[in-house]
Amino acid sequence: MSYKYWTLVALVFIAAFSFWLAVRPWLDNPLDVTQQALWLKPLIGLLVSAMLVCLTMVLTARPKGATRLGWTDLVVALAVVLPYWLIFVWPNTTTLLNADWYYYLSGGVVAGLFLLWGAEQIHKDRQRHLNFSLTSAVGAGAYKVITALLLLVSLAYYFNPSVQDTARRDQLSESTRRTVQVFTMKLVEQQAGGEVSESAFRKAFLESWHQLNQFLRPYFYLMPPLLAIGLFLVLRGFAFLFFYLMLLLLWVAWLLLRWAKVITMEKQTVEIEIPKL
Repeated sequence: MSYKYWTLVALVFIAAFSFWLAVRPWLDNPLDVTQQALWLKPLIGLLVSAMLVCLTMVLTARPKGATRLGWTDLVVALAVVLPYWLIFVWPNTTTLLNADWYYYLSGGVVAGLFLLWGAEQIHKDRQRHLNFSLTSAVGAGAYKVITALLLLVSLAYYFNPSVQDTARRDQLSESTRRTVQVFTMKLVEQQAGGEVSESAFRKAFLESWHQLNQFLRPYFYLMPPLLAIGLFLVLRGFAFLFFYLMLLLLWVAWLLLRWAKVITMEKQTVEIEIPKL
């Protein structure tokens, strides 16, 4: 395999490592959309990582008619999952070996399978069409790649200390408290028709916060998995937006690489079988 492939794999690793670094602080309060600096870096990291993974898979040649995944696809999947382990698992090895390491292992395997599934779809699309189409090839597997990344994000959120504390303290996390506080402020101002005093807002917020905790108290032991699943479903609902933003970014990178002659298009003769009487 040429040095260009290994360069792309290195870029995938670097992008994935940067993405997971940006995700870690964002997981403390993922529902707070008011702090743009907090969610913008993970969003950019997600788009760049997915774009590089898809680009590498598109450019990975596979013999016509081949049905098995090649080792090149496994390397790309490892370049995504390995940085995740280095950031979220390795620092907590002592604790995880005693309890929860198998959750991370299972999540990594499932995410890896989604990445390989995406690679399989991209390769099949390449073999199905005589004329190459970047949008068609990427569209076949990009959603699987994005889903793999979102699965790992949700798993990391599940093990976030603030989420785990929810089950132990019988109280919603501090990040949820801040989110409820923001929404309560907007709701009170809307109902009052303008700004309200701090004492009135504090009273409304404490009452809402108390009622919410009372209602959820019997189910707090289920909150960590429910919050993680809820985050995954919310993010997965935006997958179409992530896909089109990633596709736009991919087209820009594709045109630049074509212009720099890093990527070239060549034509090959293909033999086909035609039944005749």
